[in-house]
This record gives sequence, C-alpha cells and structure tokens, in this order.
Amino acid sequence: MKGIAKSFIACAFLLATQLAHAQLTGFYDVGPNSSDDYPCLSCSTGIFNAINQNGITGNVIIRITGNLNSEDGVIALNDYGNGGSILIAPNGPLVRTIAYNGTTPGSIIDLNGADNLTIDGSFGGVGKVLRFVSSQPSRPLIQVNNNAKNITIKNCLL
Repeated sequence: MKGIAKSFIACAFLLATQLAHAQLTGFYDVGPNSSDDYPCLSCSTGIFNAINQNGITGNVIIRITGNLNSEDGVIALNDYGNGGSILIAPNGPLVRTIAYNGTTPGSIIDLNGADNLTIDGSFGGVGKVLRFVSSQPSRPLIQVNNNAKNITIKNCLL
C-alpha cells in the first residue's frame, strides 16, 4: 500500500510540474481584479515572466482589464521563440493606464528580442484607450532591444 501511495504522489508531482510549465496560448486578463490571470505585465508575478519561463504556442492575447498603477519594469519580455504572436490590448472602451511607479532603471515595457508583438490601444479598432505614463519623465515608456522584429505600437496615448 505504501508503494502505491508513493507512486501516486510521484505521478501527481510530475503532472503538477508539467502543468506549471505549460506554454501559454489564448486569452489572458491582466489587471487589478482578483479574477484576472496576472496582476501586471512587467513585475515579477506578471505575464511577461510567465511567458519568459514557459514560452508560447500559438497566439497570445493579453487583455488589460483595468489600470496597472504599479508596473515596475523589472521583467523584460524576452524572445519567446517562433510559436506565435502576442497582442496587448484593452478589454473595454474605458481608458486603461499603465503606470510606472518605481526606481529601477530601464523602461516600463522592455521588448528584449521579442518578435511578432502588437500593442494596440484601441478597443475593437476604435479610439485610443491604452495610456502609458511614468513618474520619471526621463524614463522610456516602451523600449525595443536585441533585434526584436515585427513590433507594432498603435493607437496608444504616450
């Protein structure tokens, strides 16, 4: 009986490890709500870190559900391979603000070799409802590094 229990625990651990490192695909909500998948883009618990750790397979759509008032720019979005593309866009017609309120050097959004990414500040192709702001005027808002290709930033308030 003990052998079966140990085997079960080992299988459960392997399954949990595989699920924890599954590549991302589909829709992800990022925002301040408890129902959101991630609380931020570039903080240590944000979706950029999850993409860097796991990669993507297929297209990823990141929906900004509310104001992100504490982006710290700690985690850059690195090259995630050739598995698809990423779209960052608001999930509604109200203005969403992505704000830097930290002290680390760099930018709010650092695209470090990430390819095939679009930041579209419109909702349903209408308006400009995604705003980037920084408490430090000399800090870049969005930075593209290390041969990142096919980057589109449109309809945003900068």
